[in-house]
Amino acid sequence: MPEPLIHTTTRRIVMGEVDVAQIHFTMLMAWMDRALSEWIAEAGHPFTDLLVTGPGIPIVDVHVAIEKRMLLDDMITLRTAIGGIGNSSFRSRHLFTRGDEVC
Repeated sequence: MPEPLIHTTTRRIVMGEVDVAQIHFTMLMAWMDRALSEWIAEAGHPFTDLLVTGPGIPIVDVHVAIEKRMLLDDMITLRTAIGGIGNSSFRSRHLFTRGDEVC
């Protein structure tokens, strides 16, 4: 079975994920981490296996551009894919959408 190219998950923004400005940016990081972990596990390489064979997958650089506010009770879809593969690293790409709108 070929590895999936994209992992997709949809979730509702709940009260514990917001502050007065609505969704807190740290939640976006947590969602990206979870989506990457799930994508890797679905592809047959769970982190538990990666930690046995090497250092795992350290995150060394993160860039986030927020185009639209995400609000309490919004249904947000997160699409995660590999954005590039190097000799000793790879890039993951994450896209947050609300319906057809990029967030």
